Amino acid sequence: MRIQLILSLIYFIVAALFLGINSQYARGVFEINLVFTKVDVAIFPLIIGISFIWMLIIMLIDYMSINSLKKQIYKLKAQVHDTEKSEMLKLLKEINEKFDGHATTVYQQLHEIEEILKGKRNSNLE
Repeated sequence: MRIQLILSLIYFIVAALFLGINSQYARGVFEINLVFTKVDVAIFPLIIGISFIWMLIIMLIDYMSINSLKKQIYKLKAQVHDTEKSEMLKLLKEINEKFDGHATTVYQQLHEIEEILKGKRNSNLE
């Protein structure tokens, strides 16, 4: 947006120079018919005013497009976050299932070892 502002200022300066060089046309007065009245305006402020209005229109259009792109970026970031969260939950669930399976196996093996050790103790006591 800064570049557009700089280019607009350069355009204003160039337009002012050309109107200054051609001063016979710059001093010309034109009658502009508004809806309710008529106004006599010199060509210099008329050209600068129209250029300024077009610059504002272009800047507003750019601002709206930038704003919509920011909203789209925000939505995409939220979507990526949700996707990452769901993937992390899925991986955590898989890890817990595998851990539970291994934990059950380890628990069973420990229980068997405990039974074997109890059996050896009982046989040593007899």
